[in-house]
Amino acid sequence: GEHTMYPSFLELLHKGQVIGSRYALVTPHCYVGYYHSFDPAYRSFGIGNLLLYYSLKYAIEKNIHLFDFKRGEESYKYTWTSDWDHNYDIIIPLGWKGRILFRLKKWREALNLQGRTEGLWRRIQHFSAHAKK
Repeated sequence: GEHTMYPSFLELLHKGQVIGSRYALVTPHCYVGYYHSFDPAYRSFGIGNLLLYYSLKYAIEKNIHLFDFKRGEESYKYTWTSDWDHNYDIIIPLGWKGRILFRLKKWREALNLQGRTEGLWRRIQHFSAHAKK
């Protein structure tokens, strides 16, 4: 039916060995790429692009009109589309434990950001000191 969802598995083989795979959830109208992976030894062959090519080919053959890459803004996605839907995380703490966890999460994020900016500042100072020599 229209609301039926089923898994799709795609594997790329070389000499009988799996060198790349892609798992997706599919409905009659939507292909949702869930997870893909490939053997890093074959990276130079564009295995990720081959997996996407065959996935898109499958979706076209099945007359599926929406191909969803899922969350994230990885650069490879820009090769295949310029149409984006934005995702947002909404956190609503329910009760005092939730409020504490929410504050801890915010503090951790602030510390991570501070650590990254301090590391960047150290690299800038290092390069500027060497550039003056």
